[in-house]
Amino acid sequence: MPENPYADPTRECDIIMKGGVTSGVVYPQAILKLAEQYRFRSIGGTSAGAIAAGLTAACEFNRAGGGFETIEKIPAFLAGNLLSLFQPAPELGHLFDLLFKLKDKSSLWGGLSLIAGSQIAGFFRGRGLKKTLTRTLPAHHFGMCPGPTQEGADGPGLTDWLAEQLEIAAGRMTPGGAFPDRPLVFGDLWRGALCDIESDGAELDAMPAAQRRIGLSMVTTNLSMKRPNALPFLDDFNFYFSRSDFEKLFPPFVVDYMAGAVDAAHPYGDDYFHFPLGAKMPVIVAIRMSLSFPLLFTAIPLYRRYFSDRTADDNELELTLFSDGGLTSNFPIHFFDGLLPGRPTFGISLDEYDPRKWPKDDNGAIDDRVFLPMPAREGQSLAIQKIESLFGFLMSLFNASKDWQDQLQGVLPGYRERIAHIALKPDEGGLNLDMPPAAVERLSRFGEKAGERFTGAPGAPREERFDFDEHRWRRALVLYARLEESLAGLAGVWDKDVDGENFKSFLTRYKTNPGSYAGLSNNDRDALIERLDALAELGKSWSEDSIYKPDKFPKPPTDLRITPKQ
Repeated sequence: MPENPYADPTRECDIIMKGGVTSGVVYPQAILKLAEQYRFRSIGGTSAGAIAAGLTAACEFNRAGGGFETIEKIPAFLAGNLLSLFQPAPELGHLFDLLFKLKDKSSLWGGLSLIAGSQIAGFFRGRGLKKTLTRTLPAHHFGMCPGPTQEGADGPGLTDWLAEQLEIAAGRMTPGGAFPDRPLVFGDLWRGALCDIESDGAELDAMPAAQRRIGLSMVTTNLSMKRPNALPFLDDFNFYFSRSDFEKLFPPFVVDYMAGAVDAAHPYGDDYFHFPLGAKMPVIVAIRMSLSFPLLFTAIPLYRRYFSDRTADDNELELTLFSDGGLTSNFPIHFFDGLLPGRPTFGISLDEYDPRKWPKDDNGAIDDRVFLPMPAREGQSLAIQKIESLFGFLMSLFNASKDWQDQLQGVLPGYRERIAHIALKPDEGGLNLDMPPAAVERLSRFGEKAGERFTGAPGAPREERFDFDEHRWRRALVLYARLEESLAGLAGVWDKDVDGENFKSFLTRYKTNPGSYAGLSNNDRDALIERLDALAELGKSWSEDSIYKPDKFPKPPTDLRITPKQ
């Protein structure tokens, strides 16, 4: 084996990683297995998955310089230091300690539900429960842990540790050394080399996604606007950050860079700066915006000029809070997806352990909790979770509302066989910040097994080894079925008579003086109608000689829709 086993892989892949706070310890070994055979072209994740995604991108950036050696060292570090990374602000230390002493091991929310109990009420009599929950916590943007190292801590806080690991992985600093002049930014990844932000920023922002050397995407949740946002922001120049806010959330070298990254005057005082977009956005900031688990981590505050349909008052800034990306898309399997795959996009999903599903040996111990559903099967295979308590019922309501799209897409043929599932017990991953080293090591081995299934390593069951040819065949079938039905629907509307004219006649009439988007040239308007007409004719032809037979094509059926980008 060469000195650097990751130096020269012959294939390319994308990867998506699910959120789950400490469950992210499964990812390093999976990444290393894949890195032996694949270069990572596009990398995505949410929450804890965003940590793994950012580190993977930094390692890929410095692959030739030994970047993946950084990930090799992470499991051992986490086995002995996981809890110490989560450092509450001094004013909220008592709340943090209490919740993680009394909480049900499976959920922070279980601990919060105990607040009304007499034990906690007694605990807080001398400390002011009402003040803590109604004043101190909101003042910290509804999170106990800001992220950086707190005064008196024995080791680094999560954000400081992550910032250092990113720069080490990217080959820009040595362990324990000084931080570079500026943080790793998305433009560096897109170019595959350090860029000059001042001169290259506009060029990099205009670079098509397919031309980026390393693509990195994450999800955060804008609570104030009630929507998910993909990171990095690419074209919304209406966000500002407060330096005094960010100094509590990020290392000084990050904040100093951000304060000078955008040369634009604004009328909001010396503490406010335009938030850097696209190529200029620091990777560590995107990770932290995605990893903002409610109440555990401080939400990220950004400010936005308020515009409405009736007023245009740009002299006021409104606070917007960004929380965990998992609230709106905990497993963004849709990232990097196209009509047909040019390379595999692997996904790693962290699931709840179900004793009815997973095999056991004679001693009742779990034999294997990693599964890649490569064999073709009909129908859906969503897990059925038991609901046995009021708390379980409420959490099921919450999870169903946020996860249903990712869940349904994850079981489709052409998608499902590229997603490795890792089943975690209640005392593993999640908010179990105090997992013993043996548990951390066990989860790390699960990640290694997932990587073996993707790469076809000897340790993977033969029937669960990923087969790219079979994957592409299924995707072609799924795509064709949707195209035939969608084009048939287009043809039906195209020829339908409404008020004495069909859709083609309507466009031909209306294009001469449209009420909006009149900047489109007359030639382009004519071409648009001609091309839609050609698609309608194709739809009619396919309908008359249909290939799609529901009983012969993959199930369940799918939809082809127009949806907004995040």
